[in-house]
Amino acid sequence: MKKPIFFLISLFITIPCIADDCLSETAREYDIWVQWDRPCCWCCRYQCRGDINCASFLGKPITLSDLNIFKAAFNQHEEYFLINPGWICADLNHDGFLGKRVTLSDLNIFKQYFFFGSNIPQCDEPPIITGPYNWFCD
Repeated sequence: MKKPIFFLISLFITIPCIADDCLSETAREYDIWVQWDRPCCWCCRYQCRGDINCASFLGKPITLSDLNIFKAAFNQHEEYFLINPGWICADLNHDGFLGKRVTLSDLNIFKQYFFFGSNIPQCDEPPIITGPYNWFCD
């Protein structure tokens, strides 16, 4: 049964929600998700495609506000994510590289779906490299 989820994300701050294992323990990134205090945004339906703030505008899940967060987090070292916890939501493939969470592979995913419109497949249809999910937060 889904539990109610409430969270707020902006360019610089995330208020953690109770994600309650929306990500399956068998997911490759489960331990990383737990390490980052179970960010609820990783369990949003289109987060792995670029919906960083888990909100849509005019039916489009990936918007300019997502781009602004992505730009701020791109190529930053992990220690900056501790003072800007909302940036972890821009880690679309849930994989780091050389101490950075948002890298060129995330940019390639973001570019692929930014102009896609409203017909974006959710994160488990087909999975990129994220999941499986028990349920989505949104």
